[in-house]
Amino acid sequence: MTASVTQRNCHTDDNAPAPRDLALDYWRALGAPRHRIARALHCDEADIAGSAPETAGLPVAVSAVPWAQRTANALIRKGLTRPPTEQLVFAAGEGALTAGDVAAIVGRVCAGLAARGVGKGTRIAVDATQRLESYLVTLAALLQGATVVRLGDTVGTQALRAMIEAAPAMLTFSDRLDVIGDRIEVGEGVPLDAFAEFAGACPDPSDDFWSALPTVTPDDAAFVGFTSGSTGAPKAMQTSHEAVFRSTEIAQRAFGFDASDIFCTATDFTALSAFRSLVTLPFASGGRVVIPDAEARDNPIALALLCERYGVTQLTAVPGVLRAFAKAGARVTREELASVRTVFSGSGVLDFATADLLRERFSLPVVDYYGGREFATAAYSDPDTPHTMSAGGGFLRDCLAILVDDERRPVAPGEVGEIAVHSDCMTLSPLASIETKGKWAGWHFTGDLGRFLPGGRLEIVGRQKDIIKTAEGTLVSPAEIEGALNALDWVAEACVFSWTDAHGIERIGAAMVGAPADIDAERTAKAAIHDALGPYKTPARILVLDELPRLGRGKPDKARLRQLLTQTEKALSP
Repeated sequence: MTASVTQRNCHTDDNAPAPRDLALDYWRALGAPRHRIARALHCDEADIAGSAPETAGLPVAVSAVPWAQRTANALIRKGLTRPPTEQLVFAAGEGALTAGDVAAIVGRVCAGLAARGVGKGTRIAVDATQRLESYLVTLAALLQGATVVRLGDTVGTQALRAMIEAAPAMLTFSDRLDVIGDRIEVGEGVPLDAFAEFAGACPDPSDDFWSALPTVTPDDAAFVGFTSGSTGAPKAMQTSHEAVFRSTEIAQRAFGFDASDIFCTATDFTALSAFRSLVTLPFASGGRVVIPDAEARDNPIALALLCERYGVTQLTAVPGVLRAFAKAGARVTREELASVRTVFSGSGVLDFATADLLRERFSLPVVDYYGGREFATAAYSDPDTPHTMSAGGGFLRDCLAILVDDERRPVAPGEVGEIAVHSDCMTLSPLASIETKGKWAGWHFTGDLGRFLPGGRLEIVGRQKDIIKTAEGTLVSPAEIEGALNALDWVAEACVFSWTDAHGIERIGAAMVGAPADIDAERTAKAAIHDALGPYKTPARILVLDELPRLGRGKPDKARLRQLLTQTEKALSP
């Protein structure tokens, strides 16, 4: 992954500006008011008095939107005031809704929520699945001033209950209420399948409905998402209205979306990138949105046909779906994807091979997003370069990055260090990775490792926690090996992880899906990795599976894969 960022303080000069001073310069350049800068940097407003210092060279673009209007609600209001007969939402298999239809339904639901006491400071939980009902509830809850808690619909029972307990709601709209159980944190439970009845029972909105809606601020929480649960129970992460707005604004400016654009996302909107594509970008650009049916969410062939049917221009999909496109052969052609202008990859690393295949087969620019639900670094890859950010080309927008060593000393260009970022789209949630005091106050330590390349580009080499140290002392990035495995024509998906063998030695383990039955898949894959990357990066064992075990957000469950590999080794032992 590469990104072009300004290299300031990326050396060991004792006279270099302190990280806090860099952050102060940066936030001033963004036009944030003093109280917001003070809160972000954990200092008094008096500490940031005076004129803004020189900020030349910082990768910032100051928002021209007044501070108070930098909210998701401002974008929703803008979108719903377009001509009422203009089509806004296509629900695959169900029909289309005009802006007037959506405004009428949302207004009625807002009135129903208000009658139940929903307002600023309350939470509404809703399944994050791509459904028209979830979409309408989300719009109404935000307009009513509530924070939307997005429940992953593919997570297990234990993880789902942990989400509810971590972010209790006044109302919960879900088709898994029976799984959640009778818990006080649910509040009033409403099955999504009963949404029409719920909306029909809501009172008519008042004549002054729009002017009477609660006022939210950029600092208020727009939604609560959750971590994947790879280290235990999923953790709740709040994202502010400012983060949603700025992230949307940056994407709009970067790619020039307009009223001709039709957005579709094939992943449930638990991540900020998918939330943007479904909710805010269509409103900001004047475009429209397609909500895919269940088959299109699970079947790449059906998704391609959906794109053709509705003329989708901006498609957001996870790497697994994009790999399926690239390897589908004659089943998916450029004809089905003729309307698509840009493909956005999110929620995982898109490898070199897949990015190259997508360009070769479909002439599609593929854009990668680097960020997290708990902060919005708004980092996008460059669609004019041959690879995505996670595979060779990209840039950061409105984000300051510094690379540091284990003692948080800035590293020299070309050396590997942890990536620390500072953006005006940081989370409201307290995170151990975001410093609250000292010279690094306001900086998010991402846990990603990277190095600066000539020309100010940043290459991301992998996750700090995922780096494998082999018995020979070699440091190996799983992403590099996964890319080599995914380059094999018959591999649908691969996952690489550290694994401790029966002798207590850390090894490279891997798992892959899609192997044909007529070959020795493990031996063939090992030989390919050996030829491509050398012996030290060749996995000791490779599991051949029908499917990968998953965590809450669809990420491979590496802990479970380690267990499976250990069980396989024991079964093969004499």
